[in-house]
This record gives sequence, C-alpha cells and structure tokens, in this order.
Amino acid sequence: MTQSIRSFLHHIGAAVHFLNPRFGIAIGCESFLEEIEDIIKVLEYDDEIPSMKMKNRIQPEKIVKQIADYFNVSIEKIMNKGRNNLHRKIAIYLINRVCDFTLKEIGKFFDTNYSSVSKTIIRFEEECRDDLRLRKLCDGVKGSIELQNKI
Repeated sequence: MTQSIRSFLHHIGAAVHFLNPRFGIAIGCESFLEEIEDIIKVLEYDDEIPSMKMKNRIQPEKIVKQIADYFNVSIEKIMNKGRNNLHRKIAIYLINRVCDFTLKEIGKFFDTNYSSVSKTIIRFEEECRDDLRLRKLCDGVKGSIELQNKI
C-alpha cells in the first residue's frame, strides 16, 4: 500500500486490515473490521460453482449399489481406491452427472478430496471421448440408473 493511501487512511481515522486472502482487504474503523471478521468466520467459503442443470437428490449409496448390480461386482470393489478402478470412475462420473451433489460431497463419500473427484471426472470424460466402447458402456449404465430412478 502506498504512503499516500496510508496517510489518507490515518487522516480519516480508518484502519486497514488484511483478511483471508480470498476476501482481500477491508477498510474501516476497528469495530467495523472486527464485525466483518466475525461474519467471515461464520461463513463457510465454498470454491465450487454449483451446476446449473436440474438434478435429483438420489443418494450416492443407491447409485453405487445399482452400478454394482449392473456389473455384478461388490460395492467394496467400487469403493476401492486402487488405480484404474473403472467401476469407481464410472460411479464418480455418474454420481456427478445424475445426482445433485458437489464435488466436495462426492469426495467425502469416496474418501478423497474434491480436486481428485474433479480430475477423475475430466479424465473419464476424455477416456469416453477416445473409446466408443467405454462411452456406450457408460451410457448403458446411466440409462439403467435413470430408468430405475425414473429420471
């Protein structure tokens, strides 16, 4: 901050306070700044932008169960964090597409963070673009889930 701005703020009796980096700075008297800090502490800041399309609040457990039944695999296999777990990728992708859950909520369900969920979805979409068989397989599972849940 430049010296001239500091001089002006000092002249008017205002204080500058640096808040959380996401919120920037606030200028005002100490009591105002304390009030702003209290409000920010109460609010939970969410980085994720909500989806604009209408979705259903189907529980992820139900989707995972339907995917397990469709592929005739165990739920434990779908929930396993192992590399190249196709059933898990499909579950994460379809829960994101069919259900009204944030990446953070999906990550919590699969015991991972939201950025891993996001990367899984992006990579799976790329795989589907490159592999017609995989895309048809995923469309079949999605159709089955939509039919079972009357979406």
